[in-house]
Amino acid sequence: MVLHNETNPQVILGDFIKINPHPFFKLFVLNTTTKYNELATLLQHRLSNVLMVNNKRLYYLNQALTDNNIQEIKNLKDHIKINEKLLSSIEHTIENPLPNIEYQFNPTQSEMYDSTQLFTDLDVKLTERFQEVKNAIERSDLVFAVNELDALEEAILVFYKNEKKFNGYWNRLNENVIKEVDALVDNIKDIHSFHESSTMENYYPSTISEHLFTDLAISYMHEEIEANSDLFGAYHLSDKGKASVEIEKKITESAWCQYNNESENCFRNTINAVRLIAQKTVSEEQNRFIQFINISNCVVTGREVERAFEIPANGNFPFKKEAPISIKKLNGNKNEEQKHSMDKHSKSLMEKEL
Repeated sequence: MVLHNETNPQVILGDFIKINPHPFFKLFVLNTTTKYNELATLLQHRLSNVLMVNNKRLYYLNQALTDNNIQEIKNLKDHIKINEKLLSSIEHTIENPLPNIEYQFNPTQSEMYDSTQLFTDLDVKLTERFQEVKNAIERSDLVFAVNELDALEEAILVFYKNEKKFNGYWNRLNENVIKEVDALVDNIKDIHSFHESSTMENYYPSTISEHLFTDLAISYMHEEIEANSDLFGAYHLSDKGKASVEIEKKITESAWCQYNNESENCFRNTINAVRLIAQKTVSEEQNRFIQFINISNCVVTGREVERAFEIPANGNFPFKKEAPISIKKLNGNKNEEQKHSMDKHSKSLMEKEL
């Protein structure tokens, strides 16, 4: 569904995710906070009802105080104290929501995999996970419901704690290609002693077109992806751009490439370097793709392992491949990470009530 607005058109992918317009990258916005707070509100109502029942029970027990109910009164008071603390924590979360999560991805015309379809599928999986927790809050015992909401909160924090910018390969690619072209220019100048002629010094660099080498790198990248369609799994994109052999031919047929064998070898070496840059760029993008899949799986899986995204195997490249970027682990102190966590004593008291 597309919402048309003269200044700010948005693409709504589902219950959780929309694409906001941006001139330089594709901006996905995840509204997990609103959906989480809806679940927290459900649990708030359950806890409020339990507190109301327990306070009434405590009142009647105090009215008919006997030796037999002293221990029950003590346990009930402890239980009420715990639930009040939980309720206060939930209310604080509802009143102080986290901001929406924004992910930056490459624009459609320069992306290596279908990020829109990836986020569409993520929206579906998030909907299933949140419904799973909602069912627990509505139908399960209170201890299980609290634990499920805690686990969901911790999972959502994975989104916040990890990288959210998955665009920008173009700039890195372009910078690396320009360095190789600059080195080529310097080598040709040295070979032909152009530095001895100010005319040739100024003329020669203009005969080497940087954009041809960048186009060549992009062509190599798409051909690498096409030859290894499993690099990005279900989100593979086919490209019908210009073949690399055509761009190579245009480069090698340039006048200076044919000047002599030595200069031609310089061009060939630069072409090979650009091919390696392209392969490394694809490898890095696959690493980042796998990183995002891992992050997403932390959130969407819950108790359904089959809900997880399939993680593609690392590509087979002719160089030592860097390991995929690892997800930063959450802090070990669960009490700091989970606002609604309970110790064993608290859980046992709640179980007695139920």
